[in-house]
Amino acid sequence: MKAQGRKALLALVLAAASASAHAASGDSRADIHVWANVDTTLAMLKPDGSPLYDDAELSFNPGTGLLMPWEEPVKVFSNDTGKDVAIKLANKPQLLPVVAAPGAQPVPLIVMLNGTELREVDSIFEARNLFDGVAPGASITMPLHIGHGTFKTPGTPPDPISAAGLYEGHVNIILSQRVAAP
Repeated sequence: MKAQGRKALLALVLAAASASAHAASGDSRADIHVWANVDTTLAMLKPDGSPLYDDAELSFNPGTGLLMPWEEPVKVFSNDTGKDVAIKLANKPQLLPVVAAPGAQPVPLIVMLNGTELREVDSIFEARNLFDGVAPGASITMPLHIGHGTFKTPGTPPDPISAAGLYEGHVNIILSQRVAAP
């Protein structure tokens, strides 16, 4: 009798294992691609540490023919708040006509951080002015401004846009920590 009970128990275990295997093969699966771009030294983020938006729309004012500026508060986050930070543009910011009326021209943009116009050469933000120690590793809150600019002499008003259409471009900002003086 014990032998038959063991056989029955073994049969029950095998049947349960077989049922589990069949059920597992019918399960659905979710594959999630996870990635991170890690720079352990610097990042420009929103004041709460979340990433900046990937898109910024500059609204057109037909009365002036100019684009309305976009502005977002940002902070620089760093693992070494004792070093100055160099910030520059990777290239001249502009909007290029994608689908536009004949005669459409590139639209120059101006990029400013905390009132300093960013260009393709380093603008130095001194650590003593940038990092106040209120939030560990975070700078003061600064306005990042992107607006209709000029490729002419600074201070000269930009030319109005006269051709309707869709214009697109990229603003690429490069941050780097300055090497501390010996």
